[in-house]
Amino acid sequence: MMWLTRLVDRILYRCWQFKQVLFPIIDPELWLEALDFAPANWRPHLKRLRRSERAHVLRVFAAIKVEADLENVDRQKLLLLALAHDIGKGVTRHSIFFKVAKVIFPISNSAHCLAGAKLLRRLKAEKWLIRMVLRHHCQSPTNPLLKRFQEVDDRL
Repeated sequence: MMWLTRLVDRILYRCWQFKQVLFPIIDPELWLEALDFAPANWRPHLKRLRRSERAHVLRVFAAIKVEADLENVDRQKLLLLALAHDIGKGVTRHSIFFKVAKVIFPISNSAHCLAGAKLLRRLKAEKWLIRMVLRHHCQSPTNPLLKRFQEVDDRL
């Protein structure tokens, strides 16, 4: 019966994801806070993200702000990663149909990781951040900070 519980949980999560793609909610105050936190040269690229992508970035940003047991230095790094991790999606535009299919089927969208890393390199981001953006969909991260980030990102 455990498999049935997992299946139901997975279906409910996918329904929630589907709703987030079609009806994204963006808190305007949190969006302004996130833009203020981001380096100035990132802001035009963050603004190019679709509403659903911005909403996801903000959910991750907000969750990391309140994440327990984080040193301030690590929290600052993870907040930057929250803003940067999907920045490549502004370059690798996918249709709403792809996004919906991705919710239903196990389709990879790792192209945005490479595009984001390249963009951040052009924007003179720090090397650690570029590496983490490039690897933020890695199956078995060895970096504990990236692993913690993925746990937050994967549930939001």
